[in-house]
Amino acid sequence: MAFEIIEGPGGVTTPYGVVPFDEHGNCTGPAARDEAVARAAEATDVFLFSHGWNNDWAAATGRYREFIARYGEARQTGWPAPDRPYRPLAIGVFWPSTALVAPWERAPDIAASVARDAQRSDELLALGAALAPADAGRLYELLDRGRLTAAEAAEVAHLLAPALDGPADELRAAGTSAEDAEELVKAWGRMDNPAASSEAGEDIPDDDEPEPGAAPAVAGGLGWLDPRGIIRAATVLLMKDRAGRVGAAGVAPLLEALCRAPGNPRVHLIGHSYGAKVLLSALCTAPADTPPVDSVLLLQPAVSAWCFAGAGHVPGSDGPGGYHAAPERSREPIVTTFSRHDVPLTRLFHWAVRRASDLGEVSIAAGPPSRYAALGGFGPQGRDDDVRVLDPVQPPQVYPLGPDQRRIIAVRADTVIGGHGAVTNPATAWMLLSQVRAGPAAAPQNTVLRIRLDRTGPGPARAAFELHPTDGMVVPIGSVPVRQLGLPDVIRSARDVRESGFTLPARMRDLLAQWLVDHRRAPLWLDLSAPRGYLHLVPWERLLSAPLGRTVLRLPDFTVPSNATGESLRIVLVASEPRTTSMTLKARTVADLALHWRQLTGRRVYLHVFTDVLGHDQLRTDLGHLDGVTVAGPPPSTGWLGWIEDQLAGTAIDVLHFVGHGYLAGEHGCLALAADAVGGDEATARLIGPAELDDFMCRTGAWSLCVSAMPWNASIAGLRELADATARIRPGVTMLHDLMYDDDLKQFGAAVGLFFGGTAPAQPLPAVAGWTEPGASGPRATFSPYESATTLFDAGEYLSDTRQVLALDRTPTWVATGTRILEGAQVDWSGPSGAPDDPDAIAALRDVTELFNAHVRRQTGGTS
Repeated sequence: MAFEIIEGPGGVTTPYGVVPFDEHGNCTGPAARDEAVARAAEATDVFLFSHGWNNDWAAATGRYREFIARYGEARQTGWPAPDRPYRPLAIGVFWPSTALVAPWERAPDIAASVARDAQRSDELLALGAALAPADAGRLYELLDRGRLTAAEAAEVAHLLAPALDGPADELRAAGTSAEDAEELVKAWGRMDNPAASSEAGEDIPDDDEPEPGAAPAVAGGLGWLDPRGIIRAATVLLMKDRAGRVGAAGVAPLLEALCRAPGNPRVHLIGHSYGAKVLLSALCTAPADTPPVDSVLLLQPAVSAWCFAGAGHVPGSDGPGGYHAAPERSREPIVTTFSRHDVPLTRLFHWAVRRASDLGEVSIAAGPPSRYAALGGFGPQGRDDDVRVLDPVQPPQVYPLGPDQRRIIAVRADTVIGGHGAVTNPATAWMLLSQVRAGPAAAPQNTVLRIRLDRTGPGPARAAFELHPTDGMVVPIGSVPVRQLGLPDVIRSARDVRESGFTLPARMRDLLAQWLVDHRRAPLWLDLSAPRGYLHLVPWERLLSAPLGRTVLRLPDFTVPSNATGESLRIVLVASEPRTTSMTLKARTVADLALHWRQLTGRRVYLHVFTDVLGHDQLRTDLGHLDGVTVAGPPPSTGWLGWIEDQLAGTAIDVLHFVGHGYLAGEHGCLALAADAVGGDEATARLIGPAELDDFMCRTGAWSLCVSAMPWNASIAGLRELADATARIRPGVTMLHDLMYDDDLKQFGAAVGLFFGGTAPAQPLPAVAGWTEPGASGPRATFSPYESATTLFDAGEYLSDTRQVLALDRTPTWVATGTRILEGAQVDWSGPSGAPDDPDAIAALRDVTELFNAHVRRQTGGTS
């Protein structure tokens, strides 16, 4: 079959072709195989499908196309604009399964003898072809009878033994022994009427109701057996062995070639029913050094529930399941479905496969009926520590397929799979899309890590970690008890929050590092929105930056940008510490901070330095001679904030930078300065909380706050609370800098370059916590996780004159203050995503904005 091009939603095209194999695994279409391998070199994602039993060419290719179409619809909904190169290639495997039909697939024709039944003839000939001529003749004679006695059934079982000598691909114990033959006879006597157990689906002609006129196939109580049931049960074993042989001998070399294709495409395996056995056999037979596939999706697999079990965990065997190595050959956990509505795999499979070799190819569901139970009926067994059982997830949530220690995801699919063949639907397509999206290389550069408080379980509160890529999908990573982070249940004072006690469990740290390994240079954005408890007090930057090798930035609760324009920055730098602290503030440190501002923003910088009496003279010596630097003083006996406003004399500032200590009163953080600038009161401190700080920043026109925490700080958690509270109520940049972990100021310089100069840091910044509005204008837009911010009005249209004045080196305070008030109103009147809640309020705000801009134009004459 020549490859064709399938047109999908969103203009995505998928080359599609089928590679055929005979019953021995020989490829009967080498040209198609070679074309598949050649096309894989140009693809980013290769999808290898295998059908189950009773599929002729038309049925198999039709179902492949149908699944590709359902997956395309899911991709268009959940991943319309792939965040990485995406060039799919779909390859279907075709293997002869129509001559071998499962006992529940065809209803018997009671009126005809077995010999005259065309369906039975195909199956009977398939069995006889595997025997010696004399044995085949005797088998035909016995199976042409209307009923068999127990003795005749035993003779049939022994005659069939050579044909049913199963390979060692599932339990690693091949052969059909005399005991197996006896077990087969018992199973044949217990099997239900095949017609009464059929269901709608790929291979099943009808639902769970018997066909009219169907007679029971078994009279086990009288010792009589219907030969038709024996024929069908025996063909199940032949078909099962054929699937394994095709996979191991034929598909395995194809799979190896695809995995080794130039360009290293991601390879995704999708198998249904016995098609799962085809692909698992190929996966486990390929040479050990074959690159792993990226994902495996098993849809109602007709293999043993113990196929993944380790040695000693398969009932009746000391060996492991034959496919126990499969999970380690896939980068992502294997995803497998099981459903109670799958009649063949919940009621019949464990009676049809009764050889020793069927064990271990052979619950998660409570009480599997037999050690021969099917994976698609009862879920994986014998590997409990590696199995995670989930109900189907709904978009936009995706399956947890990161590098978790659990290598098998078992989806309890009762609500989405109504029968053995009912596996092509939006739910299974979403499973595949989750796999395609998952994995370390799929984590987009602009990824948001949400950490939220989870109190839903019966135990203690936990911190839940989720990745939120930019397209709205949610990737759960895991959770840890909040106490393991070092957070108390209740905070009464700074003593309850010890900076040295914060930690991140190694397992969670390693999981995040593996998920995000391919985008180490891009910042990671933290979303700590409600419910969060005290999670915002954790020094996430210090806990995450080094392990992830990337800068960590915090998102505010809104998407409103600040109107910060111009090529200059006017900065107020305030350095002070109460006399009750350890007195570690050094004038040299303050001077170095000032010099970093001057050198690393790429802008003209005007600095106003304020410090208490202990460092004033030294700073005047170090900085007073520099152009654009003013060391205010001598300090008056008035308060800090009044002194600063007096010195500014009506000129607005851009950045307010404090250097000092923090204070935590209950759950409220404050900045702790000396009681007054001259240090007259040595017993008390001047505390500034978020409300007073916000008011002062508004009065001075500042749109950014920076706080440098002194080493051995009285409460850096108090400063973290203060910075967080500020970032939650006003647009702009908020930065907390820990001098304890940055004594050479290299991280501070990198952060200044990042937030105010548009320069990406060359190293992680564990000593810096930064909050910035997404989609900010200017250089910070490079580091936004969103395409653009959502605003209530177009600043360029409604504040054009105001923005010109804001860009001046000396902006009147009243202009900047009015702008900050309007920005605050935007925040107050916006929904969580930045969308307006009240259209009338927004219209009023727009009118006020226009009036303010007109007033600025009249008062300033534009930019004059």
